[in-house]
Amino acid sequence: MGCTLPLPASALFEPNYESGPKSVRYRIWARDQENFAIAGLWRDWPDGFTSWTMLTVNAENHPLMRRMHAPGKEKRSVVILHRDQWDDWLNCSDPEVARTFLNLYPADLMDTEPAPRASRKSKPQQASDQGNARPSVLKREAAPERLANNRHGAAQVSSPPRGTRVMMIADRRG
Repeated sequence: MGCTLPLPASALFEPNYESGPKSVRYRIWARDQENFAIAGLWRDWPDGFTSWTMLTVNAENHPLMRRMHAPGKEKRSVVILHRDQWDDWLNCSDPEVARTFLNLYPADLMDTEPAPRASRKSKPQQASDQGNARPSVLKREAAPERLANNRHGAAQVSSPPRGTRVMMIADRRG
């Protein structure tokens, strides 16, 4: 079984390369609402795992989102839902109706600013902790059979709660 899911957020973060070859992390938010939601989907799989995905659309012509990601790379944006769309998205069961939500959020209702991460000093791992260490990086995983044709594959967070598979899959139709 699978369902639509609004993923609440107050901001999203994307890499911006306007200042040179090294990216700067940018914070992006909706000016017209304190919180918004990202259009998501979830599904339970026969193996007991649950997967989530955030929907994306092409952003080549979006005044703000086209500034994000590396030069020469495809410009994409998550689908941002306005607060008054959350219930409609959550209760949507018709794929054709769901497609009507796959739009870019208006640029004049968005804002952005540099939000570089504070530098982190990595501390050496204790020998006694090595057996319990769980990396926090994303790993490339084989996509389930239904998603095998997705050229982006699936990214799995290496330390999710047991029985959870987290997936980020781009919708290539947008």
